[in-house]
Order: sequence, then structure tokens, then C-alpha cells
Amino acid sequence: MVWLLCGILLFAGCTEQIPAPGDSGQEAEISAAEPSDESAAESAAESADESETLPDGTSGPDESAPDEPHYGGEITMAVLDPETLDVRRTVRADAVQLEMLIYSPLLETDEAGKTTPDSLAASYQISEDGYTVTLNLRRNALWHDGMQVTAEDVLYTLYILAETESDNSWKDQLASILGAEQTDYYTVNVFFSSPVDAERIQVLMIPVIPAHVYDTLEAPEWYAVGCGPFRVEEVTPTREILLAANERYYSGRPYLDRIRVALTRSEDAPRAAFIQGLIQILYEEEPSGLSTENIYHHSVYQTETQILNFLYMNEREGRVLADGTFRKAVMYAVDARKLVDQTQVHQGTVSESVIPSWLADDGITDSYGTDPEAAYSLLGDRKQSELVLVYDEADPVSTAQAEIVADNLEDVGMRIRLQAMPEAELQRALEAGEYDLAFGKARIRGHEDLAALLTSNGVYNYSGVEDEVLDQLIGAVSNARGRNEGILAYQAVARYCFENLPVCPLYYSRQAVIVSKTVGGGLTPTPSHIYSGIGNLYLRESGDGEVTQ
Repeated sequence: MVWLLCGILLFAGCTEQIPAPGDSGQEAEISAAEPSDESAAESAAESADESETLPDGTSGPDESAPDEPHYGGEITMAVLDPETLDVRRTVRADAVQLEMLIYSPLLETDEAGKTTPDSLAASYQISEDGYTVTLNLRRNALWHDGMQVTAEDVLYTLYILAETESDNSWKDQLASILGAEQTDYYTVNVFFSSPVDAERIQVLMIPVIPAHVYDTLEAPEWYAVGCGPFRVEEVTPTREILLAANERYYSGRPYLDRIRVALTRSEDAPRAAFIQGLIQILYEEEPSGLSTENIYHHSVYQTETQILNFLYMNEREGRVLADGTFRKAVMYAVDARKLVDQTQVHQGTVSESVIPSWLADDGITDSYGTDPEAAYSLLGDRKQSELVLVYDEADPVSTAQAEIVADNLEDVGMRIRLQAMPEAELQRALEAGEYDLAFGKARIRGHEDLAALLTSNGVYNYSGVEDEVLDQLIGAVSNARGRNEGILAYQAVARYCFENLPVCPLYYSRQAVIVSKTVGGGLTPTPSHIYSGIGNLYLRESGDGEVTQ
């Protein structure tokens, strides 16, 4: 069978009963909880000292004690209260990462291109022309309810994540998939609109969901069913989600018995709770001082986010930035390293290319760098030109970055007017072209993302310019055959964008998971699966043989 692919429920704090899928077939009752402005994580943080000084060395594990993995115990983490655990409706990054504890990735590979222990596909093959990827599923994979994972579930997942009317975190990256077919119980062929290689198959890093559970009118919102290392055991609205080890996990039972997920409505509560030792794992989508380095009290696991941070430049007729020379002056003037160091605690990869390293070597050997003299010279008689830089008034990072960029540009002779806006008004200004400069972010996973950002009809192209040459170059990427031709096509896009600057690239963001040293083992994070390898974590024993809690 071939499926051709195109390409919320609000959380209620009331008491209700929802069946928890499982072998027993019994119903699990969601604990009654009065709506509260405080969550478990917030309450814990408020009861602790507000100081950000970490506990002293006596609170850490005894490094001289035996450190052998062992089964048992639980750890606690905290996330912003999710709207659902249904991946078909999940967008927010922390909720997506939480769900990857429950679901398994269809295809996850390491740096050598081999499948990881968490990958549902045990192996894969790419056809000679690059248009077809064959996935060989693990034959010992079971859903949390005991049913067998089959190729039919993969077909359902590919279809529903691309076709659902609701937004989800995976929809855009599936746009290059034309269809899929089941060749036997455990084998699936996936067909692409353009050739893929070992790097570009990362679009198949998606959570797999069971057709027999979710292709129904009563699909679960909270008692999610996956085949990942942990299963949902209990949900208390607005308070916590209790995850239990999946005894049937195909890569082996996790060492930990449970992970207790405290739910919070405050972005600051998880970090405060971690500092006070009340939770043992902290996910940071934006880096902080905690994630700058590994120290005695915790370990840090970082990875790229695939998110390019850049400046939109309004190139509509009559605007000063319609002139490519003026855009180059902006590029020379803005100090991207300072933005990373002062607003991202040094955690980010400065880049002048729209082509990230995980797609291809961009082939660019020269650099703008930060050169105020070159910027000043390029301005010529247009010094003192006024530019309006718009940004989100509710975003402290954008506020700090706007001030830095304004200082950079004023230092070379421009006049900058900062204009803070509510998010909705900012979006309207971008679409209407009522700005000169604005901060932007885009996830770059393949040529589809580049097309959305840079082509004349791209949904995120707010420059207001139609560029037929760039359209053709990005089209050549989608039509490239084989790895070498694909790399050359990407390099052509990179060079054209470097010289013509449809946007002003700044840096790629990083994300991190911070783990208390009371927890042993290690993670192997990837951009889409930050908790990869979590089954290897275990509670360390103290010097007297007691398990640390």
C-alpha cells in the first residue's frame, strides 16, 4: 500500500477518568487536583533559598565510592505544563523532548551514520539514486500495551504527522516525503521528492505512534502509548506526570524505575529547583550559566538546535537595505560573537552561512568578520541613514540583542531607532514590510526549510524581494542527484547568499541537558532527541552504600 503525503485541546484541570492503556486493561484515575497557580516544581523552588549559589561539595556524590550501574530508584525533572502528550499536536520544544522519553525515533543515527540503540529502525539502506530509503524495523519492538510494532504503524505515523490539520513539530520536515509502502511486516520503503544521503535522512528522526491506539475517536491525550524507554503510569493535572520504566523496551530495561515530571507554569521554576537539588535533570532550550561547563555538581550535555538566528533586512523598493552594498555594511558592523557571548553565555556557533555544517560543507573560505572600518567605508554618502530595528518586547534576549546591534550600527555611522512590539504586532510588521531590521529564527534541516525562508514565495521570506536566481539555485538543490551533486548545489546557494545577503546570518543556537552528579551514566543527545540514551542513567550510591536521592 502506498500513502501519498501532502505537506488543541486546551488543558483542563478538572477531575476526570481516562483509561491508561496497559496489559491489565484496567482504568487509571487522574488524581483530583484543584486548579492552582503553583506546581510541584514552583512550590519546591519557592521553599528553597533564592540564591543561585550551588550547594557545596558535601552534597555531591562520594567520588571514591563504587560507581556501578544498578536498577532502581527515581529521579525528578520539571517542564512547563504541556497542553497534551499527543505528538500530533505538540509544538513546544520542551514538550517535544519530554515525549521522546515515551515514543521512539523512527530512524536515529550517530556521527558514523549507524543506527543508535534507541532507533526503531535497526538498519536502513539508501537506493543508488537517493530517492528511496528502506527501513528495517526491530522485530522485538512492542508498544507499551503489549502489541507488536509493525510497518503499518510507520505508514500511519508518516501520514498523520504530515496530514494533520493541527500544527506539530514534525510536519515541516516531512515535506520532502512523497509516500511510503510496506514491503513486509517489518520493512518500509520511504520515497523522497529529491535525493537524500546519510545526513539528509535525519528528516526521518520522528516519533512513531501506534495506529491501533491513535487512529480512533478516543485517542489518549495524556496516557500516551509509545514504544520508548518509559511509559506513562499516572497523570495528575497541573501537578505531575509519573513515567515508569518500560520492562519490554527493545534496547533493554532502563536502570531507573521512574521519572517524576513536575509540571510548572513558570519558566524560571525548573532552574531554581535544579540549583536547590530538588530535581536531577534540567532541559535548557536557551543556555544559561549552568550549562557553560561541566563542574563537580552536575554534567552538561549540549547539542546544536539546527536553529539559525539572523537579521531580516527589508529589501523592498525605496528602502535603504534594497542596496546590497548597504546590506554588506550591516554584515560587517554586527558583532555576532558579542551577541553569543553576552546573550547566550558563550553557547552558540557563529555562522555567516545559511548552509549549516550538518547539511553540507558550504565551501566559503572568506569571511566578513566584524570590521567597522569596512562598514564605514561602504556606507559612503549614506552615513546617518536611519533604520528601524523591531523586536519582541516580551523577549529579554531580543531586547538585549537589539541594544548590542544598535550600538554596532551606530558606531559605523548609522542611526538606529529601536521599536519594541508585542509578538502579534511584530508579525504584522514583518508581513507588511513596516520595518528595516528584525530578528529572525529558522530551523534549517534541508532544502525545504531554505526554500521557506529564502525563495520568492517562501512563507517566511519577509524581505519583500523576488529573486529568480536564488529560486533556481534552491530548486537545483531539490533536483540534485547523488551526494556530490547535492553538495555542489548547496555550495552554490551558500555562495550566492554570502554575496547578496537575503538575510544577515548571526549564529546557530545550542541547547543542553544538565544532569546532577547524583545520577550516573551518560546521554548521547542529538538536536531532535536531547534525552537520547536516558536508559543508561542510574542513581549513584554514596560511600556508605546508600542510593543517593
